Amino acid sequence: MIETKEIEYIAKLARIELSENEKILFAKQLDSIISHFNELNKIDTTNVEPLSHPLTLTDVVREDNIVQTNIFDELKDNIPEIEGRFFKVPKI
Repeated sequence: MIETKEIEYIAKLARIELSENEKILFAKQLDSIISHFNELNKIDTTNVEPLSHPLTLTDVVREDNIVQTNIFDELKDNIPEIEGRFFKVPKI
């Protein structure tokens, strides 16, 4: 059974203030949660494989294809200032 002293310690760590009624309520709730975990610990999982995700997912990745592009010639008509093969922009 979780005692109110433990709840007070947890509340202190969390920097929250609890009333006496809240301490009693949270002690019961935390005790209930821990008892559920104790029930789960009783289950035999020796033949169960650990998994990182409940679904079997595979990544669908396309292959990287190198494509040479030269869009400078296409864009240069829309650029206000060009210096060599660079876009000239105002200093920030």
